[in-house]
Amino acid sequence: MVKQLTLVVLLAALVAPGLAAAADDDSSSGNGGGAGDPAQILGGKQGNACMMLLCLSDPQGKQLKECQKPLEDYYDMKPKRRPGYLASCPQVK
Repeated sequence: MVKQLTLVVLLAALVAPGLAAAADDDSSSGNGGGAGDPAQILGGKQGNACMMLLCLSDPQGKQLKECQKPLEDYYDMKPKRRPGYLASCPQVK
């Protein structure tokens, strides 16, 4: 339970600034919803990259059920491609 809570807290810390920026973009466009949805913001390549970073940064990440798929995808990737893929997480610059 503590491991899952730690993963959630880390994910929130990584994503919160991105959510705020997306909400600002959404409100300025007059869209009224949709783009501020966390599922849309963290989906696809960005979401996968953030999950990989969280799992790689946790010393017990290999033991977490939630990290099995992201870590498998990471290690299946060609080593030269890994840094660029991880950089697609919005908070990695």
